[in-house]
Amino acid sequence: MPGSGSELEHERRGEVHLSPHPEEVLCTLGFHNDPENVVAGDPFKIVVQAKGLVPNSRYRMHVSIKLKYDQHYVYHEDSVLQGSEGGVEVVIFDVPSAWPRSMVIVSHLYDYYTGEENENSLLAYLSRGLDIMVPCM
Repeated sequence: MPGSGSELEHERRGEVHLSPHPEEVLCTLGFHNDPENVVAGDPFKIVVQAKGLVPNSRYRMHVSIKLKYDQHYVYHEDSVLQGSEGGVEVVIFDVPSAWPRSMVIVSHLYDYYTGEENENSLLAYLSRGLDIMVPCM
Protein backbone atom coordinates (compact mmCIF):
# COMPACT_ATOMS: atom_id res chain seq x y z
CA MET A 1 0.00 0.00 0.00
CA PRO A 2 1.62 3.30 -1.11
CA GLY A 3 2.36 5.68 1.71
CA SER A 4 2.06 2.99 4.35
CA GLY A 5 4.10 3.30 7.51
CA SER A 6 6.57 0.53 6.62
CA GLU A 7 7.22 1.96 3.13
CA LEU A 8 7.84 5.44 4.57
CA GLU A 9 10.18 3.93 7.15
CA HIS A 10 12.18 2.29 4.32
CA GLU A 11 12.42 5.65 2.51
CA ARG A 12 13.63 7.45 5.66
CA ARG A 13 16.39 4.90 6.16
CA GLY A 14 17.41 5.20 2.51
CA GLU A 15 16.56 1.58 1.76
CA VAL A 16 15.52 0.53 -1.72
CA HIS A 17 12.37 -1.54 -2.14
CA LEU A 18 13.45 -4.67 -3.98
CA SER A 19 11.29 -6.36 -6.60
CA PRO A 20 11.56 -9.80 -8.16
CA HIS A 21 13.10 -9.98 -11.62
CA PRO A 22 10.26 -9.70 -14.19
CA GLU A 23 9.61 -12.97 -16.05
CA GLU A 24 9.34 -11.20 -19.41
CA VAL A 25 12.90 -9.81 -19.24
CA LEU A 26 15.62 -12.21 -20.36
CA CYS A 27 19.09 -12.19 -18.80
CA THR A 28 22.28 -13.31 -20.51
CA LEU A 29 25.82 -13.96 -19.35
CA GLY A 30 29.08 -13.61 -21.22
CA PHE A 31 32.62 -13.98 -19.98
CA HIS A 32 36.25 -14.05 -20.95
CA ASN A 33 39.48 -14.67 -19.14
CA ASP A 34 42.33 -12.19 -18.79
CA PRO A 35 44.91 -12.89 -20.03
CA GLU A 36 43.42 -14.75 -22.99
CA ASN A 37 46.10 -17.47 -22.83
CA VAL A 38 46.26 -18.72 -19.26
CA VAL A 39 49.47 -20.40 -18.08
CA ALA A 40 49.46 -23.10 -15.39
CA GLY A 41 50.44 -21.70 -12.00
CA ASP A 42 49.73 -18.08 -12.96
CA PRO A 43 46.86 -15.99 -11.57
CA PHE A 44 44.17 -14.82 -13.99
CA LYS A 45 40.86 -13.00 -14.03
CA ILE A 46 37.42 -14.09 -15.14
CA VAL A 47 35.44 -11.10 -16.41
CA VAL A 48 31.68 -11.78 -16.43
CA GLN A 49 29.13 -9.51 -18.08
CA ALA A 50 25.47 -9.87 -17.05
CA LYS A 51 22.85 -8.27 -19.32
CA GLY A 52 19.14 -7.77 -18.73
CA LEU A 53 19.34 -6.70 -15.08
CA VAL A 54 16.53 -4.37 -14.08
CA PRO A 55 16.38 -1.51 -11.53
CA ASN A 56 15.09 -2.36 -8.04
CA SER A 57 16.11 -5.99 -8.46
CA ARG A 58 19.09 -7.73 -6.91
CA TYR A 59 20.98 -10.72 -8.26
CA ARG A 60 23.53 -13.28 -7.06
CA MET A 61 26.18 -14.46 -9.51
CA HIS A 62 28.27 -17.57 -8.93
CA VAL A 63 31.44 -18.49 -10.82
CA SER A 64 33.02 -21.91 -10.43
CA ILE A 65 35.91 -23.70 -12.07
CA LYS A 66 36.03 -27.46 -12.26
CA LEU A 67 38.59 -29.78 -13.79
CA LYS A 68 37.24 -31.09 -17.08
CA TYR A 69 38.07 -34.78 -16.68
CA ASP A 70 37.23 -35.56 -13.06
CA GLN A 71 34.67 -32.74 -12.43
CA HIS A 72 36.49 -31.73 -9.22
CA TYR A 73 35.74 -28.10 -8.26
CA VAL A 74 38.90 -26.05 -7.72
CA TYR A 75 37.46 -22.53 -7.42
CA HIS A 76 34.17 -20.92 -6.41
CA GLU A 77 33.17 -17.34 -5.69
CA ASP A 78 29.93 -15.37 -5.74
CA SER A 79 28.89 -11.73 -5.88
CA VAL A 80 25.67 -9.80 -5.28
CA LEU A 81 24.65 -7.35 -8.03
CA GLN A 82 22.16 -4.51 -8.05
CA GLY A 83 20.08 -3.96 -11.18
CA SER A 84 20.47 -0.59 -12.90
CA GLU A 85 18.98 1.52 -15.69
CA GLY A 86 21.61 0.35 -18.18
CA GLY A 87 20.82 -3.29 -17.43
CA VAL A 88 24.47 -4.39 -17.67
CA GLU A 89 26.89 -5.23 -14.87
CA VAL A 90 30.48 -6.44 -15.12
CA VAL A 91 32.07 -8.47 -12.32
CA ILE A 92 35.74 -9.43 -12.20
CA PHE A 93 36.76 -12.57 -10.30
CA ASP A 94 40.44 -12.96 -9.39
CA VAL A 95 41.58 -16.59 -9.62
CA PRO A 96 44.82 -17.08 -7.67
CA SER A 97 46.29 -19.84 -9.84
CA ALA A 98 45.51 -21.84 -12.96
CA TRP A 99 45.65 -25.62 -12.71
CA PRO A 100 47.74 -27.51 -15.29
CA ARG A 101 44.69 -29.28 -16.75
CA SER A 102 41.75 -28.47 -18.97
CA MET A 103 39.08 -26.70 -16.95
CA VAL A 104 35.43 -25.70 -17.29
CA ILE A 105 34.28 -22.27 -16.13
CA VAL A 106 30.63 -22.18 -15.04
CA SER A 107 28.61 -19.07 -14.22
CA HIS A 108 25.08 -18.89 -12.76
CA LEU A 109 22.86 -15.84 -12.28
CA TYR A 110 20.02 -16.06 -9.72
CA ASP A 111 17.21 -13.73 -8.71
CA TYR A 112 18.25 -12.66 -5.20
CA TYR A 113 14.66 -11.67 -4.31
CA THR A 114 13.52 -15.28 -3.94
CA GLY A 115 16.07 -16.00 -1.20
CA GLU A 116 16.79 -19.37 -2.80
CA GLU A 117 19.15 -20.63 -5.45
CA ASN A 118 17.40 -23.32 -7.45
CA GLU A 119 16.04 -23.92 -10.93
CA ASN A 120 13.08 -21.59 -10.24
CA SER A 121 15.32 -18.60 -9.46
CA LEU A 122 17.99 -19.35 -12.11
CA LEU A 123 17.95 -16.57 -14.71
CA ALA A 124 21.04 -17.41 -16.79
CA TYR A 125 23.71 -20.11 -17.02
CA LEU A 126 26.90 -20.31 -19.07
CA SER A 127 29.76 -22.78 -19.18
CA ARG A 128 32.88 -22.81 -21.29
CA GLY A 129 36.01 -24.91 -21.53
CA LEU A 130 39.44 -23.42 -20.92
CA ASP A 131 42.66 -25.10 -22.01
CA ILE A 132 45.65 -24.18 -19.89
CA MET A 133 49.10 -23.64 -21.33
CA VAL A 134 51.88 -25.48 -19.52
CA PRO A 135 55.16 -23.53 -19.31
CA CYS A 136 58.21 -25.12 -20.95
CA MET A 137 60.87 -26.38 -18.56
